[in-house]
Amino acid sequence: MSLVDMRPLLLLLTLAAGLLSAAEKYTVYESEHFELITDGSRGRAQEILAQFERVRSFFVKTMITRDPVLKPRIVVFQNANDYKDHAFNMNSAAYYISLPQRDYIAMRPETNASEKHTAVHEYVHLLVRYSDLPMPVWMNEGVAELYSNIEQIKKIVRVGTPIPHHVLLIRNDWIPLAEVVDADHESKYYNRRQHMGPFYGISWALVHMLVLDPRYKAGFTKLGNTLANGVAPPEAFQQTYGKSIQEVEADLKKYIRGNSVNVVNFEMQFDKVDEKVTGRPVTGYEWAVATADLLAGIRKHDQAAARLEAMTNTDKERPEAWESLAFLRMMRKEKGTEEAFDKALALGSTHPGLAYHAWSMTKDRKVAIESLSAAIAKYPAYSDARIRLAELQLYEREFQASFNTLKSIPKINRKQVNAYFPIFIQTAWYLGKLDESRGAAGQFSRLSATDQEKERSKRWTEFAMREPPKPHERQAEVITAQEINRQTEFRANSEDAPGEFGIDEDPATVRFRRNPLTYESGALVNLECKEPAVLHLKTETGVRRLLIDSPTALQVANAADGKGELTCGAQSRPVKMGFYPKEGLPDGATGVARSIEFLQ
Repeated sequence: MSLVDMRPLLLLLTLAAGLLSAAEKYTVYESEHFELITDGSRGRAQEILAQFERVRSFFVKTMITRDPVLKPRIVVFQNANDYKDHAFNMNSAAYYISLPQRDYIAMRPETNASEKHTAVHEYVHLLVRYSDLPMPVWMNEGVAELYSNIEQIKKIVRVGTPIPHHVLLIRNDWIPLAEVVDADHESKYYNRRQHMGPFYGISWALVHMLVLDPRYKAGFTKLGNTLANGVAPPEAFQQTYGKSIQEVEADLKKYIRGNSVNVVNFEMQFDKVDEKVTGRPVTGYEWAVATADLLAGIRKHDQAAARLEAMTNTDKERPEAWESLAFLRMMRKEKGTEEAFDKALALGSTHPGLAYHAWSMTKDRKVAIESLSAAIAKYPAYSDARIRLAELQLYEREFQASFNTLKSIPKINRKQVNAYFPIFIQTAWYLGKLDESRGAAGQFSRLSATDQEKERSKRWTEFAMREPPKPHERQAEVITAQEINRQTEFRANSEDAPGEFGIDEDPATVRFRRNPLTYESGALVNLECKEPAVLHLKTETGVRRLLIDSPTALQVANAADGKGELTCGAQSRPVKMGFYPKEGLPDGATGVARSIEFLQ
Protein backbone atom coordinates (compact mmCIF):
# COMPACT_ATOMS: atom_id res chain seq x y z
CA MET A 1 0.00 0.00 0.00
CA SER A 2 1.53 3.33 -1.01
CA LEU A 3 1.28 6.46 1.05
CA VAL A 4 0.25 9.70 -0.64
CA ASP A 5 0.82 13.14 0.84
CA MET A 6 -2.73 14.51 1.11
CA ARG A 7 -1.75 17.88 2.57
CA PRO A 8 -1.79 19.89 -0.70
CA LEU A 9 -5.24 18.51 -1.61
CA LEU A 10 -6.55 19.13 1.91
CA LEU A 11 -5.19 22.68 1.77
CA LEU A 12 -7.04 23.36 -1.48
CA LEU A 13 -10.26 21.82 -0.20
CA THR A 14 -10.01 23.80 3.04
CA LEU A 15 -9.39 27.01 1.11
CA ALA A 16 -12.33 26.31 -1.17
CA ALA A 17 -14.61 25.52 1.75
CA GLY A 18 -13.63 28.74 3.48
CA LEU A 19 -14.32 30.82 0.39
CA LEU A 20 -17.71 29.23 -0.18
CA SER A 21 -18.91 29.06 3.41
CA ALA A 22 -20.97 32.22 3.11
CA ALA A 23 -22.30 31.48 -0.33
CA GLU A 24 -25.33 33.75 -0.16
CA LYS A 25 -23.64 36.96 0.93
CA TYR A 26 -21.95 37.81 -2.36
CA THR A 27 -23.73 39.88 -4.98
CA VAL A 28 -22.83 41.10 -8.44
CA TYR A 29 -24.41 44.42 -9.41
CA GLU A 30 -24.26 45.74 -12.95
CA SER A 31 -24.88 49.12 -14.49
CA GLU A 32 -24.56 49.94 -18.16
CA HIS A 33 -20.76 50.26 -18.14
CA PHE A 34 -19.55 48.68 -14.87
CA GLU A 35 -19.74 45.49 -12.88
CA LEU A 36 -19.45 45.52 -9.09
CA ILE A 37 -19.01 42.50 -6.83
CA THR A 38 -19.28 42.86 -3.07
CA ASP A 39 -20.01 41.16 0.20
CA GLY A 40 -21.53 44.41 1.42
CA SER A 41 -24.81 46.27 1.11
CA ARG A 42 -26.90 46.94 -1.99
CA GLY A 43 -27.21 50.61 -1.08
CA ARG A 44 -23.47 51.20 -1.15
CA ALA A 45 -23.11 49.25 -4.37
CA GLN A 46 -25.77 51.36 -6.10
CA GLU A 47 -24.21 54.56 -4.82
CA ILE A 48 -20.75 53.60 -6.12
CA LEU A 49 -22.02 52.49 -9.52
CA ALA A 50 -24.07 55.65 -9.88
CA GLN A 51 -21.03 57.80 -9.11
CA PHE A 52 -18.85 55.95 -11.61
CA GLU A 53 -21.52 56.19 -14.30
CA ARG A 54 -21.92 59.92 -13.64
CA VAL A 55 -18.18 60.52 -13.92
CA ARG A 56 -18.00 58.44 -17.08
CA SER A 57 -20.87 60.38 -18.65
CA PHE A 58 -18.95 63.60 -18.07
CA PHE A 59 -15.71 62.34 -19.53
CA VAL A 60 -17.16 60.83 -22.70
CA LYS A 61 -18.59 64.29 -23.44
CA THR A 62 -15.39 66.19 -22.66
CA MET A 63 -12.49 63.83 -23.41
CA ILE A 64 -11.48 61.42 -26.21
CA THR A 65 -11.62 58.07 -24.46
CA ARG A 66 -13.13 54.65 -25.08
CA ASP A 67 -14.58 51.88 -22.97
CA PRO A 68 -12.69 48.62 -22.34
CA VAL A 69 -13.99 45.55 -24.14
CA LEU A 70 -15.19 44.06 -20.85
CA LYS A 71 -16.85 46.17 -18.20
CA PRO A 72 -14.37 47.25 -15.52
CA ARG A 73 -14.97 45.23 -12.36
CA ILE A 74 -15.21 47.04 -9.03
CA VAL A 75 -14.50 44.89 -5.97
CA VAL A 76 -15.92 46.42 -2.78
CA PHE A 77 -14.85 44.88 0.52
CA GLN A 78 -17.01 44.84 3.62
CA ASN A 79 -14.22 43.76 5.96
CA ALA A 80 -11.09 45.89 6.46
CA ASN A 81 -8.85 42.87 7.02
CA ASP A 82 -10.02 41.32 3.76
CA TYR A 83 -9.15 44.52 1.94
CA LYS A 84 -5.75 44.61 3.64
CA ASP A 85 -5.00 41.11 2.33
CA HIS A 86 -5.76 42.18 -1.24
CA ALA A 87 -4.31 45.71 -1.35
CA PHE A 88 -0.87 47.22 -1.76
CA ASN A 89 -1.40 48.66 1.70
CA MET A 90 -4.14 50.17 3.85
CA ASN A 91 -3.11 53.78 3.25
CA SER A 92 -5.01 53.90 -0.01
CA ALA A 93 -8.81 53.80 0.06
CA ALA A 94 -8.90 52.32 -3.46
CA TYR A 95 -6.57 51.25 -6.22
CA TYR A 96 -6.71 50.49 -9.94
CA ILE A 97 -4.96 47.62 -11.70
CA SER A 98 -5.08 46.68 -15.37
CA LEU A 99 -4.71 42.96 -16.02
CA PRO A 100 -4.76 41.09 -19.34
CA GLN A 101 -8.16 39.68 -18.45
CA ARG A 102 -9.82 42.81 -17.08
CA ASP A 103 -9.56 46.24 -15.46
CA TYR A 104 -10.16 46.23 -11.70
CA ILE A 105 -10.81 48.88 -9.08
CA ALA A 106 -10.72 47.65 -5.48
CA MET A 107 -12.26 49.66 -2.62
CA ARG A 108 -12.00 49.32 1.12
CA PRO A 109 -15.07 49.41 3.42
CA GLU A 110 -15.10 53.08 4.45
CA THR A 111 -17.26 55.47 2.45
CA ASN A 112 -16.42 59.01 3.57
CA ALA A 113 -16.04 61.82 1.06
CA SER A 114 -12.24 61.62 0.88
CA GLU A 115 -12.36 57.93 -0.02
CA LYS A 116 -15.00 58.54 -2.69
CA HIS A 117 -12.57 61.01 -4.24
CA THR A 118 -9.85 58.35 -4.18
CA ALA A 119 -12.09 55.89 -6.01
CA VAL A 120 -12.84 58.49 -8.71
CA HIS A 121 -9.09 59.25 -8.89
CA GLU A 122 -8.43 55.60 -9.70
CA TYR A 123 -11.19 55.53 -12.30
CA VAL A 124 -9.68 58.56 -14.02
CA HIS A 125 -6.47 56.53 -14.35
CA LEU A 126 -8.51 53.94 -16.23
CA LEU A 127 -9.98 56.61 -18.50
CA VAL A 128 -6.51 58.00 -19.22
CA ARG A 129 -5.28 54.52 -20.09
CA TYR A 130 -7.99 54.22 -22.74
CA SER A 131 -7.47 57.72 -24.10
CA ASP A 132 -5.34 58.56 -27.12
CA LEU A 133 -2.85 60.69 -25.20
CA PRO A 134 -0.11 58.91 -23.25
CA MET A 135 0.73 60.90 -20.13
CA PRO A 136 3.87 61.11 -18.00
CA VAL A 137 3.49 60.21 -14.33
CA TRP A 138 3.01 63.76 -13.02
CA MET A 139 0.34 64.56 -15.62
CA ASN A 140 -1.50 61.29 -15.07
CA GLU A 141 -1.61 61.79 -11.31
CA GLY A 142 -2.44 65.48 -11.64
CA VAL A 143 -5.36 64.86 -14.00
CA ALA A 144 -6.68 62.10 -11.72
CA GLU A 145 -6.53 64.43 -8.71
CA LEU A 146 -8.02 67.39 -10.58
CA TYR A 147 -11.14 65.40 -11.45
CA SER A 148 -11.29 63.36 -8.23
CA ASN A 149 -13.70 65.80 -6.57
CA ILE A 150 -15.87 66.57 -9.58
CA GLU A 151 -19.34 67.44 -8.31
CA GLN A 152 -22.78 68.38 -9.51
CA ILE A 153 -24.30 71.56 -8.08
CA LYS A 154 -27.86 72.04 -9.27
CA LYS A 155 -27.62 72.25 -13.06
CA ILE A 156 -23.85 72.54 -13.39
CA VAL A 157 -20.89 70.17 -13.06
CA ARG A 158 -17.96 71.77 -11.25
CA VAL A 159 -14.30 70.89 -11.83
CA GLY A 160 -11.37 72.34 -9.90
CA THR A 161 -12.60 72.76 -6.34
CA PRO A 162 -9.41 73.16 -4.26
CA ILE A 163 -8.18 70.13 -2.31
CA PRO A 164 -7.22 71.56 1.09
CA HIS A 165 -4.65 68.94 2.14
CA HIS A 166 -2.71 69.44 -1.10
CA VAL A 167 -2.74 73.21 -0.73
CA LEU A 168 -1.53 73.09 2.88
CA LEU A 169 1.14 70.47 2.25
CA ILE A 170 2.84 72.01 -0.77
CA ARG A 171 2.87 75.47 0.74
CA ASN A 172 5.30 74.06 3.30
CA ASP A 173 6.94 71.15 1.48
CA TRP A 174 8.04 71.88 -2.08
CA ILE A 175 9.84 69.76 -4.68
CA PRO A 176 11.58 71.57 -7.56
CA LEU A 177 9.26 71.45 -10.55
CA ALA A 178 12.04 70.20 -12.84
CA GLU A 179 12.27 67.05 -10.70
CA VAL A 180 8.50 66.56 -10.56
CA VAL A 181 8.04 66.66 -14.35
CA ASP A 182 11.04 64.37 -14.88
CA ALA A 183 9.82 61.67 -12.45
CA ASP A 184 8.88 58.19 -13.61
CA HIS A 185 7.46 55.19 -11.76
CA GLU A 186 10.88 54.44 -10.28
CA SER A 187 11.39 57.96 -8.95
CA LYS A 188 11.92 58.46 -5.24
CA TYR A 189 9.15 61.03 -5.34
CA TYR A 190 6.56 58.61 -6.70
CA ASN A 191 5.02 55.86 -4.61
CA ARG A 192 1.98 54.35 -6.24
CA ARG A 193 1.00 52.63 -2.98
CA GLN A 194 0.54 55.83 -1.09
CA HIS A 195 -1.36 58.79 -2.52
CA MET A 196 0.10 61.42 -0.30
CA GLY A 197 3.12 63.68 -0.18
CA PRO A 198 4.22 66.75 -2.13
CA PHE A 199 4.67 64.95 -5.46
CA TYR A 200 0.92 64.36 -5.78
CA GLY A 201 0.10 67.83 -4.46
CA ILE A 202 2.43 69.59 -6.88
CA SER A 203 1.22 67.41 -9.76
CA TRP A 204 -2.37 68.35 -8.89
CA ALA A 205 -1.49 72.06 -8.62
CA LEU A 206 0.43 72.07 -11.92
CA VAL A 207 -2.36 70.35 -13.86
CA HIS A 208 -4.91 72.62 -12.15
CA MET A 209 -3.03 75.68 -13.43
CA LEU A 210 -2.32 74.27 -16.90
CA VAL A 211 -5.95 73.24 -17.45
CA LEU A 212 -7.84 76.08 -15.75
CA ASP A 213 -5.61 79.17 -15.73
CA PRO A 214 -6.35 81.41 -18.77
CA ARG A 215 -2.61 81.94 -19.32
CA TYR A 216 -1.99 78.22 -19.83
CA LYS A 217 -5.18 76.30 -20.64
CA ALA A 218 -4.99 76.69 -24.43
CA GLY A 219 -1.65 74.84 -24.50
CA PHE A 220 -2.38 71.78 -22.36
CA THR A 221 -3.17 69.38 -25.22
CA LYS A 222 -0.18 70.63 -27.21
CA LEU A 223 2.06 70.07 -24.17
CA GLY A 224 0.78 66.51 -23.80
CA ASN A 225 1.43 65.76 -27.48
CA THR A 226 4.89 67.31 -27.33
CA LEU A 227 5.82 65.21 -24.31
CA ALA A 228 4.36 62.10 -25.97
CA ASN A 229 6.59 62.78 -28.97
CA GLY A 230 9.66 62.32 -26.78
CA VAL A 231 10.58 65.94 -26.18
CA ALA A 232 12.26 66.47 -22.80
CA PRO A 233 10.00 68.29 -20.27
CA PRO A 234 11.97 71.57 -20.06
CA GLU A 235 12.04 71.90 -23.85
CA ALA A 236 8.36 70.86 -24.11
CA PHE A 237 7.30 73.66 -21.74
CA GLN A 238 9.48 76.13 -23.64
CA GLN A 239 8.00 75.10 -27.00
CA THR A 240 4.42 75.15 -25.75
CA TYR A 241 4.33 78.23 -23.55
CA GLY A 242 7.49 80.15 -24.44
CA LYS A 243 8.57 79.86 -20.81
CA SER A 244 11.36 78.02 -19.08
CA ILE A 245 10.54 75.43 -16.46
CA GLN A 246 11.77 77.89 -13.81
CA GLU A 247 9.34 80.55 -15.07
CA VAL A 248 6.47 78.05 -15.01
CA GLU A 249 7.46 77.10 -11.46
CA ALA A 250 7.40 80.74 -10.37
CA ASP A 251 3.90 81.13 -11.84
CA LEU A 252 2.78 77.94 -10.11
CA LYS A 253 3.96 79.11 -6.69
CA LYS A 254 2.06 82.36 -7.08
CA TYR A 255 -0.98 80.46 -8.36
CA ILE A 256 -1.21 78.08 -5.43
CA ARG A 257 -0.26 80.62 -2.78
CA GLY A 258 -2.75 83.20 -3.95
CA ASN A 259 -6.07 83.97 -2.35
CA SER A 260 -8.12 82.11 -4.98
CA VAL A 261 -7.86 79.49 -7.72
CA ASN A 262 -9.95 78.92 -10.80
CA VAL A 263 -12.84 76.48 -11.07
CA VAL A 264 -14.83 75.60 -14.17
CA ASN A 265 -18.58 75.12 -14.23
CA PHE A 266 -20.02 73.04 -17.07
CA GLU A 267 -23.65 73.67 -17.92
CA MET A 268 -24.61 70.02 -17.96
CA GLN A 269 -25.91 67.38 -15.62
CA PHE A 270 -24.76 63.89 -14.78
CA ASP A 271 -26.89 61.17 -16.29
CA LYS A 272 -29.45 59.54 -14.02
CA VAL A 273 -28.27 55.97 -13.61
CA ASP A 274 -29.46 54.69 -10.22
CA GLU A 275 -32.50 52.93 -11.59
CA LYS A 276 -30.40 51.08 -14.19
CA VAL A 277 -28.50 49.04 -11.59
CA THR A 278 -29.37 45.34 -11.46
CA GLY A 279 -28.14 42.76 -8.97
CA ARG A 280 -27.85 38.98 -8.80
CA PRO A 281 -26.75 36.86 -5.83
CA VAL A 282 -23.69 34.71 -6.56
CA THR A 283 -21.70 32.01 -4.81
CA GLY A 284 -18.22 32.44 -3.44
CA TYR A 285 -16.82 31.19 -6.76
CA GLU A 286 -17.08 34.60 -8.46
CA TRP A 287 -15.73 36.32 -5.35
CA ALA A 288 -12.77 33.93 -5.18
CA VAL A 289 -11.86 34.45 -8.83
CA ALA A 290 -12.15 38.24 -8.57
CA THR A 291 -10.04 38.44 -5.42
CA ALA A 292 -7.49 36.01 -6.92
CA ASP A 293 -7.13 38.41 -9.84
CA LEU A 294 -6.47 41.20 -7.33
CA LEU A 295 -3.78 39.08 -5.68
CA ALA A 296 -2.17 38.56 -9.08
CA GLY A 297 -2.34 42.32 -9.68
CA ILE A 298 -0.42 43.08 -6.47
CA ARG A 299 2.08 40.32 -7.32
CA LYS A 300 0.99 37.77 -4.72
CA HIS A 301 1.17 35.21 -7.49
CA ASP A 302 1.45 32.06 -5.41
CA GLN A 303 -1.62 32.94 -3.35
CA ALA A 304 -3.54 33.78 -6.51
CA ALA A 305 -2.59 30.47 -8.13
CA ALA A 306 -3.58 28.47 -5.04
CA ARG A 307 -6.98 30.15 -4.89
CA LEU A 308 -7.69 29.63 -8.57
CA GLU A 309 -6.61 26.00 -8.48
CA ALA A 310 -8.95 25.49 -5.53
CA MET A 311 -11.81 26.93 -7.56
CA THR A 312 -11.15 24.64 -10.52
CA ASN A 313 -11.68 21.71 -8.15
CA THR A 314 -14.69 23.26 -6.43
CA ASP A 315 -16.75 23.88 -9.56
CA LYS A 316 -15.56 21.80 -12.47
CA GLU A 317 -18.18 23.14 -14.89
CA ARG A 318 -17.18 26.81 -14.91
CA PRO A 319 -14.42 28.36 -17.06
CA GLU A 320 -13.64 31.57 -15.09
CA ALA A 321 -10.97 30.11 -12.78
CA TRP A 322 -9.28 28.42 -15.73
CA GLU A 323 -9.34 31.73 -17.63
CA SER A 324 -7.58 33.56 -14.82
CA LEU A 325 -5.12 30.69 -14.39
CA ALA A 326 -4.24 30.92 -18.08
CA PHE A 327 -3.54 34.64 -17.77
CA LEU A 328 -1.56 34.20 -14.56
CA ARG A 329 0.59 31.43 -16.02
CA MET A 330 1.11 33.44 -19.20
CA MET A 331 2.30 36.47 -17.22
CA ARG A 332 4.66 34.28 -15.20
CA LYS A 333 5.75 32.33 -18.32
CA GLU A 334 4.91 29.07 -16.57
CA LYS A 335 4.15 25.64 -17.88
CA GLY A 336 0.47 24.81 -17.95
CA THR A 337 -0.64 27.95 -19.77
CA GLU A 338 -1.89 26.01 -22.79
CA GLU A 339 -3.61 23.46 -20.54
CA ALA A 340 -5.51 26.22 -18.71
CA PHE A 341 -6.41 27.84 -22.04
CA ASP A 342 -7.73 24.55 -23.43
CA LYS A 343 -9.72 23.86 -20.24
CA ALA A 344 -11.35 27.28 -20.36
CA LEU A 345 -12.28 26.84 -24.03
CA ALA A 346 -13.64 23.34 -23.42
CA LEU A 347 -15.89 24.74 -20.68
CA GLY A 348 -17.36 27.32 -23.06
CA SER A 349 -15.21 30.39 -22.39
CA THR A 350 -15.82 33.34 -24.70
CA HIS A 351 -13.43 35.69 -22.89
CA PRO A 352 -12.16 38.22 -25.48
CA GLY A 353 -8.79 38.64 -23.76
CA LEU A 354 -8.25 34.90 -23.87
CA ALA A 355 -8.75 35.03 -27.64
CA TYR A 356 -6.44 38.02 -27.99
CA HIS A 357 -3.61 36.20 -26.20
CA ALA A 358 -4.35 32.78 -27.72
CA TRP A 359 -1.22 32.85 -29.89
CA SER A 360 1.02 33.48 -26.89
CA MET A 361 -0.72 30.80 -24.83
CA THR A 362 -0.86 28.02 -27.43
CA LYS A 363 1.65 28.84 -30.17
CA ASP A 364 -1.04 27.43 -32.48
CA ARG A 365 -1.92 29.95 -35.13
CA LYS A 366 -5.00 28.08 -36.34
CA VAL A 367 -6.47 28.02 -32.82
CA ALA A 368 -5.56 31.69 -32.34
CA ILE A 369 -7.22 32.70 -35.61
CA GLU A 370 -10.39 30.76 -34.77
CA SER A 371 -10.51 32.27 -31.26
CA LEU A 372 -9.97 35.80 -32.54
CA SER A 373 -12.64 35.39 -35.22
CA ALA A 374 -15.14 34.23 -32.59
CA ALA A 375 -14.22 37.12 -30.26
CA ILE A 376 -14.67 39.68 -33.04
CA ALA A 377 -18.07 38.22 -33.90
CA LYS A 378 -19.15 38.75 -30.28
CA TYR A 379 -17.33 42.07 -29.75
CA PRO A 380 -17.36 43.82 -33.16
CA ALA A 381 -15.73 46.99 -31.81
CA TYR A 382 -12.69 45.11 -30.50
CA SER A 383 -10.23 46.69 -32.92
CA ASP A 384 -7.10 45.41 -31.16
CA ALA A 385 -8.34 41.87 -31.83
CA ARG A 386 -8.85 42.71 -35.51
CA ILE A 387 -5.27 43.98 -35.76
CA ARG A 388 -4.00 40.85 -34.06
CA LEU A 389 -6.07 38.66 -36.40
CA ALA A 390 -4.74 40.48 -39.46
CA GLU A 391 -1.23 39.99 -38.14
CA LEU A 392 -1.69 36.22 -37.82
CA GLN A 393 -3.33 36.05 -41.25
CA LEU A 394 -0.31 37.87 -42.68
CA TYR A 395 1.95 35.31 -41.04
CA GLU A 396 -0.12 32.55 -42.63
CA ARG A 397 0.27 34.36 -45.97
CA GLU A 398 -3.50 34.83 -46.14
CA PHE A 399 -2.93 38.28 -47.60
CA GLN A 400 -6.45 38.96 -48.83
CA ALA A 401 -7.96 37.90 -45.50
CA SER A 402 -5.48 40.09 -43.62
CA PHE A 403 -6.25 43.04 -45.90
CA ASN A 404 -10.00 42.58 -45.46
CA THR A 405 -9.64 42.35 -41.67
CA LEU A 406 -7.75 45.63 -41.52
CA LYS A 407 -10.18 47.35 -43.87
CA SER A 408 -13.01 46.39 -41.52
CA ILE A 409 -11.56 48.67 -38.82
CA PRO A 410 -13.31 52.04 -39.19
CA LYS A 411 -10.82 54.00 -37.11
CA ILE A 412 -7.61 53.40 -35.18
CA ASN A 413 -6.30 55.31 -32.20
CA ARG A 414 -2.85 56.77 -31.69
CA LYS A 415 -1.67 53.78 -29.68
CA GLN A 416 -2.50 51.39 -32.51
CA VAL A 417 -0.51 53.19 -35.19
CA ASN A 418 2.73 51.23 -34.76
CA ALA A 419 0.92 47.89 -34.92
CA TYR A 420 -1.56 48.67 -37.71
CA PHE A 421 0.49 50.25 -40.49
CA PRO A 422 3.33 47.70 -40.90
CA ILE A 423 0.72 44.97 -41.35
CA PHE A 424 -1.39 47.00 -43.79
CA ILE A 425 1.65 48.05 -45.81
CA GLN A 426 2.68 44.42 -46.24
CA THR A 427 -0.70 42.89 -47.00
CA ALA A 428 -1.45 45.52 -49.63
CA TRP A 429 2.06 45.15 -51.12
CA TYR A 430 1.84 41.37 -51.41
CA LEU A 431 -1.57 41.72 -53.07
CA GLY A 432 -0.11 44.12 -55.61
CA LYS A 433 -2.16 47.03 -54.26
CA LEU A 434 0.85 49.33 -54.44
CA ASP A 435 -1.07 52.60 -54.28
CA GLU A 436 -2.72 51.54 -51.02
CA SER A 437 0.52 50.16 -49.58
CA ARG A 438 2.42 53.34 -50.39
CA GLY A 439 -0.45 55.54 -49.27
CA ALA A 440 -0.44 53.74 -45.90
CA ALA A 441 3.33 54.23 -45.70
CA GLY A 442 2.78 57.94 -46.22
CA GLN A 443 0.18 58.02 -43.46
CA PHE A 444 2.51 56.11 -41.15
CA SER A 445 5.24 58.65 -41.85
CA ARG A 446 2.94 61.61 -41.16
CA LEU A 447 1.72 60.08 -37.89
CA SER A 448 5.21 59.19 -36.64
CA ALA A 449 6.26 61.46 -33.83
CA THR A 450 9.52 60.35 -32.22
CA ASP A 451 12.83 59.92 -34.03
CA GLN A 452 12.56 56.15 -33.62
CA GLU A 453 9.07 56.08 -35.11
CA LYS A 454 10.20 58.24 -38.02
CA GLU A 455 13.11 55.92 -38.75
CA ARG A 456 10.80 52.94 -38.57
CA SER A 457 8.24 54.50 -40.92
CA LYS A 458 11.06 55.41 -43.30
CA ARG A 459 12.07 51.76 -43.58
CA TRP A 460 8.47 50.70 -44.18
CA THR A 461 8.24 53.35 -46.89
CA GLU A 462 11.31 51.83 -48.51
CA PHE A 463 9.61 48.44 -48.33
CA ALA A 464 6.41 49.77 -49.92
CA MET A 465 8.36 51.39 -52.77
CA ARG A 466 9.83 48.05 -53.84
CA GLU A 467 8.32 46.34 -56.84
CA PRO A 468 6.61 43.15 -55.59
CA PRO A 469 7.78 39.84 -57.06
CA LYS A 470 5.52 38.08 -59.53
CA PRO A 471 3.36 35.39 -57.90
CA HIS A 472 5.42 32.48 -59.29
CA GLU A 473 8.67 34.14 -58.14
CA ARG A 474 7.65 34.87 -54.58
CA GLN A 475 9.85 33.43 -51.91
CA ALA A 476 8.25 32.18 -48.72
CA GLU A 477 9.09 35.34 -46.84
CA VAL A 478 7.10 37.75 -44.71
CA ILE A 479 9.02 40.70 -43.37
CA THR A 480 7.25 41.51 -40.12
CA ALA A 481 7.52 44.24 -37.58
CA GLN A 482 10.50 42.93 -35.62
CA GLU A 483 12.64 43.04 -38.77
CA ILE A 484 12.15 46.78 -38.85
CA ASN A 485 12.24 47.12 -35.07
CA ARG A 486 15.55 45.29 -34.88
CA GLN A 487 17.07 47.61 -37.46
CA THR A 488 15.89 50.72 -35.62
CA GLU A 489 16.19 49.38 -32.05
CA PHE A 490 12.54 50.15 -31.51
CA ARG A 491 9.53 48.20 -30.28
CA ALA A 492 5.93 49.32 -30.14
CA ASN A 493 4.82 50.13 -26.60
CA SER A 494 2.83 47.45 -24.75
CA GLU A 495 2.74 48.84 -21.09
CA ASP A 496 0.02 49.92 -21.31
CA ALA A 497 -0.69 47.19 -20.42
CA PRO A 498 -2.52 44.47 -21.23
CA GLY A 499 -4.10 43.91 -24.56
CA GLU A 500 -1.34 45.59 -26.50
CA PHE A 501 1.49 44.05 -28.57
CA GLY A 502 4.66 42.71 -27.04
CA ILE A 503 3.96 39.03 -26.40
CA ASP A 504 6.82 36.56 -26.72
CA GLU A 505 7.13 35.04 -30.17
CA ASP A 506 4.32 37.17 -31.52
CA PRO A 507 4.34 37.12 -35.33
CA ALA A 508 4.92 40.87 -35.27
CA THR A 509 8.17 40.26 -33.43
CA VAL A 510 9.76 37.45 -35.44
CA ARG A 511 10.93 37.14 -39.03
CA PHE A 512 9.44 33.93 -40.40
CA ARG A 513 10.63 32.04 -43.48
CA ARG A 514 9.92 28.59 -44.76
CA ASN A 515 13.68 28.15 -45.45
CA PRO A 516 16.26 29.77 -43.13
CA LEU A 517 19.12 31.88 -44.40
CA THR A 518 22.44 30.22 -45.19
CA TYR A 519 25.47 31.98 -43.70
CA GLU A 520 29.05 31.87 -44.97
CA SER A 521 32.16 33.74 -43.88
CA GLY A 522 34.98 34.83 -46.16
CA ALA A 523 36.22 37.92 -47.97
CA LEU A 524 34.21 40.37 -50.04
CA VAL A 525 36.48 40.68 -53.07
CA ASN A 526 34.25 42.55 -55.51
CA LEU A 527 30.93 44.35 -55.88
CA GLU A 528 29.62 44.70 -59.43
CA CYS A 529 27.39 47.77 -59.31
CA LYS A 530 24.98 46.96 -62.12
CA GLU A 531 21.32 45.90 -62.33
CA PRO A 532 21.09 43.63 -60.44
CA ALA A 533 24.26 44.14 -58.40
CA VAL A 534 26.46 41.12 -57.67
CA LEU A 535 28.59 40.45 -54.60
CA HIS A 536 31.68 38.22 -54.88
CA LEU A 537 32.35 36.25 -51.69
CA LYS A 538 35.66 34.38 -51.57
CA THR A 539 35.65 31.33 -49.29
CA GLU A 540 37.92 28.32 -48.83
CA THR A 541 36.00 26.49 -51.53
CA GLY A 542 36.04 29.23 -54.14
CA VAL A 543 34.19 32.43 -55.04
CA ARG A 544 30.41 32.60 -54.57
CA ARG A 545 28.41 35.14 -56.56
CA LEU A 546 25.32 36.54 -54.79
CA LEU A 547 22.69 38.84 -56.31
CA ILE A 548 21.37 41.95 -54.56
CA ASP A 549 17.79 41.86 -55.85
CA SER A 550 16.76 44.88 -53.76
CA PRO A 551 19.09 47.25 -51.88
CA THR A 552 16.43 47.89 -49.22
CA ALA A 553 16.17 44.14 -48.51
CA LEU A 554 19.89 43.82 -47.76
CA GLN A 555 20.88 44.35 -44.13
CA VAL A 556 24.35 45.84 -43.69
CA ALA A 557 26.02 45.62 -40.26
CA ASN A 558 28.82 48.14 -39.78
CA ALA A 559 32.24 47.11 -38.57
CA ALA A 560 33.73 48.42 -35.34
CA ASP A 561 35.69 51.04 -37.29
CA GLY A 562 32.46 52.46 -38.69
CA LYS A 563 33.43 51.68 -42.28
CA GLY A 564 30.73 49.16 -43.03
CA GLU A 565 29.26 50.82 -46.12
CA LEU A 566 29.27 48.99 -49.43
CA THR A 567 31.61 50.27 -52.15
CA CYS A 568 31.78 49.26 -55.78
CA GLY A 569 34.70 47.47 -57.39
CA ALA A 570 37.52 45.18 -56.30
CA GLN A 571 38.33 44.97 -52.59
CA SER A 572 39.23 42.52 -49.85
CA ARG A 573 37.25 42.74 -46.61
CA PRO A 574 36.39 39.98 -44.13
CA VAL A 575 32.60 39.49 -43.96
CA LYS A 576 29.85 37.12 -42.93
CA MET A 577 27.01 36.92 -45.44
CA GLY A 578 23.47 35.58 -45.21
CA PHE A 579 21.71 34.48 -48.38
CA TYR A 580 19.03 32.26 -49.89
CA PRO A 581 20.52 29.57 -52.13
CA LYS A 582 18.72 29.61 -55.46
CA GLU A 583 19.24 28.04 -58.88
CA GLY A 584 18.76 29.59 -62.29
CA LEU A 585 19.96 33.09 -61.39
CA PRO A 586 21.76 35.31 -63.97
CA ASP A 587 25.51 36.04 -63.99
CA GLY A 588 26.35 32.66 -62.48
CA ALA A 589 24.88 33.68 -59.11
CA THR A 590 23.99 30.87 -56.70
CA GLY A 591 21.99 32.85 -54.14
CA VAL A 592 20.16 36.05 -53.22
CA ALA A 593 21.94 38.18 -50.59
CA ARG A 594 19.99 39.27 -47.54
CA SER A 595 22.62 40.31 -44.99
CA ILE A 596 26.28 41.28 -44.85
CA GLU A 597 28.26 41.80 -41.67
CA PHE A 598 31.71 43.42 -41.87
CA LEU A 599 33.84 41.59 -39.34
CA GLN A 600 36.60 44.20 -38.92
